[in-house]
Amino acid sequence: MTQRVMEFIVSPAVQVAVEVKNTADLPELVEGLKRLLKSDSCLHVEICLKDLQEDHAGMTLNIFDPVVGYPETLKAESSIVALPKSQNKHNCLYAKVMPLNEELAKAVKAGTINSRDDYKARACAFADDFFWDVTDARKIWCFGPDTAGPNLLVDITNGVHYLDEIKDSCIAAFQWAMKEGVCTEENMCGIPFNIVDITKLVYLQYVPSSLHLFRILISFTIEIQCPQNAIGGIDSVLNRCRNG
Repeated sequence: MTQRVMEFIVSPAVQVAVEVKNTADLPELVEGLKRLLKSDSCLHVEICLKDLQEDHAGMTLNIFDPVVGYPETLKAESSIVALPKSQNKHNCLYAKVMPLNEELAKAVKAGTINSRDDYKARACAFADDFFWDVTDARKIWCFGPDTAGPNLLVDITNGVHYLDEIKDSCIAAFQWAMKEGVCTEENMCGIPFNIVDITKLVYLQYVPSSLHLFRILISFTIEIQCPQNAIGGIDSVLNRCRNG
């Protein structure tokens, strides 16, 4: 009989806040949480809290009421093209969102399709199994949140320049946005964000070929009083400064 390791595909459903009774114990709590993450503790929240207090942190904690997360998603394609602008107002992104194919979202959650796949092979899978345009599938910038979730940032623009200059910033913003949805600040799920166009304000600077560096000359008058026999030396110094 062949034995295989079972794979669990889960997402956090309940969040519980804990705090130390004595602020001096905070470092021990942090280390205890790290050890809990590395352990094979049961996924049940009550058992996790028990292990944290008795084994990993070694202290009694204040435990607050559990909070159930509500991931945000879409049910229909957006009726308008959104126009977000960068903070400096120099870049305008035109984007549109729509629901992700449910089977594709499940495949991403299961790890069958992920950001580490060869992009050409992944694009073929998108086209064959989920009816994507293979060109669009090759231009997926990232998955999110945490570069692994079932949300996609896709570049479907044509003939747009300067994309490489803002790509990293767009990806960073996308990862952050996928963790904090607009309604409940929970993870978003099953949404491809299609960038349809990007405009960039370009400021041209004209530098003439005759440009030179120059010193600012300051004119002032001074009065020097000295013995008669020092006049010659002072005149020599002033002449050298004047001609320097």
